[in-house]
Amino acid sequence: MTMAVELVRSAWATAPQDRTGAGLREWADGCSSTAVLVHRCLDLADGDVPPEELRRGAEPVGVGPLLAGELRRQGRILEVLADPEGAGNGLRRTVGISAEGRRILRAAAARRARTSG
Repeated sequence: MTMAVELVRSAWATAPQDRTGAGLREWADGCSSTAVLVHRCLDLADGDVPPEELRRGAEPVGVGPLLAGELRRQGRILEVLADPEGAGNGLRRTVGISAEGRRILRAAAARRARTSG
C-alpha cells in the first residue's frame, strides 16, 4: 500500500498552479493513470493487461473487479462531462461518482490492511 500512497502524493505534488487549459488536462490525465495504478495495486485479483491497453475505452476484460469498477467510473465521468444537456448538473454528478469510488477504494484498502496484518 506504500506504493499507492506515494503515487497519490506524487500526483498531488505535480498539480499545476494554473488550473486551466493544456496543463490542467495533462495533469488530469496523469491523475487518471495514477488512479488506475492505485486500483491495480489494491485489487486482489491481479490482471495481466498492460496499462496502455486499459485506456482504449473498451469494456475492461482481464482485470480485477476493483480496477474494472474504476475504469467504468472514469468512463462515466467523461460521459457526464461531455454531455451538453447536463452542463448544470454535470459537476454534481461527477462528484457523486468520485465519492462512490473513494468509498470503494477505502474499503479495499482497509480490507487489504486487515489481511496483510
